[in-house]
Amino acid sequence: MIYTGKRNNTWGFFLDKNGVDPCVELTEEQHAEIFAKHSSGLLIKWHDDGTPYLEAPPPPPPPTLEQITAQYTDAVQNRLDAFARTRGYDGIMSACTYVTSAVPQFRLEAAYCVTARDATWAQCYQVMGAVLAGEQDMPTLEELFETLPKLEWPESEA
Repeated sequence: MIYTGKRNNTWGFFLDKNGVDPCVELTEEQHAEIFAKHSSGLLIKWHDDGTPYLEAPPPPPPPTLEQITAQYTDAVQNRLDAFARTRGYDGIMSACTYVTSAVPQFRLEAAYCVTARDATWAQCYQVMGAVLAGEQDMPTLEELFETLPKLEWPESEA
């Protein structure tokens, strides 16, 4: 037999009923059923009479402004880096360093990457400013990406 209730001001399950008040007897099967449901994420609570019950946990708090900003910033940076990697660069920063390259194709691609990077972040910060000023609702990442400059490599120099 398993006992449940309150002992020393703490609700819980006990192997004996000494000092448990209120005290409810549970079978091993009832105890196992409660813990099986608890392991799926439900919280164990107690009624005043000592009877345990399960309830869903409260929803997590909404993300903070800092968390949202970090998520969007990371997504925009990943978009730029993924674009640069399509031509073998480590990322957008690496691609931009070729702007003074002696190889015309690298120089062309780097100049485009600098322009694309600048235009992307300018647009991103413009949207962020409008959201913070209450001028527009927070866009989804997909909606934000639709407002960013399209990333297409320039034609090769002849």
